[in-house]
Amino acid sequence: QDDDAAFEHYAKANRLGRARIPAYEPTAQEELVKSIITQCSARWFDQTKVDSDARPIFICGMFRSGTTLLEQVLGAHPQITSGGELAYFARCCASGTLAPYPAALATLDHGVLQEVAEGYIAYLEERFPGAARVIDKRPDNILYLGVIKALFPRAKIIHATRHALDNALSVYFQNLDEKCNYATELTHILHFNSQLRRLMDHWSTLFGDDILPIHYDEFVTDQHAQTRRLLDFCGLPWHEDCLAFHARDS
Repeated sequence: QDDDAAFEHYAKANRLGRARIPAYEPTAQEELVKSIITQCSARWFDQTKVDSDARPIFICGMFRSGTTLLEQVLGAHPQITSGGELAYFARCCASGTLAPYPAALATLDHGVLQEVAEGYIAYLEERFPGAARVIDKRPDNILYLGVIKALFPRAKIIHATRHALDNALSVYFQNLDEKCNYATELTHILHFNSQLRRLMDHWSTLFGDDILPIHYDEFVTDQHAQTRRLLDFCGLPWHEDCLAFHARDS
């Protein structure tokens, strides 16, 4: 119960972390989000949609916002397969067909986007043979939701949210990958989170009812009602196993 001493140890660990990773640049993050919003406009989306009947499920949001909890609940349903944090879109946008992201989106033709969509379906089938629907629970897919919805108009997006300060502390107490270079300073964590929320506000104006926000505190307070919301959103029938997700072997 020695909170002050515990926090000082976390602060020391994060100071060491900052010394070994590239510095977080708030302005660069703001510019990235601005460029995504500008490129992935309503006009671009209307002109770019791929004709696909696939219905993948994506859970995204800030790290430590409850994405894993939501995946475990949905993954307990017999019609759903948990895919974990899949790297497909992050790789495509970092060094693949969609790079440099988002600038490359301006000149990609429809055939290339069709190939990216088919590549994702093949990726899922190879990793999860026979699965009817797969959850892709990579939190930073929030950056790529414009592409995802252009490729899969019937995709469902679950946005995990949490009180900003609680979320920031949870991130601060973790030793995350160096790519999460915002995670070693509380002000940077809050800034990064604010930029994700800014981006999600944009996605919400485009995709509306295809995005379901789930707040962590509300979920743990009333699991039954929030689980029903989750299943209804995904078009799934009620299943009691989703309330006992913690009792599963895997």
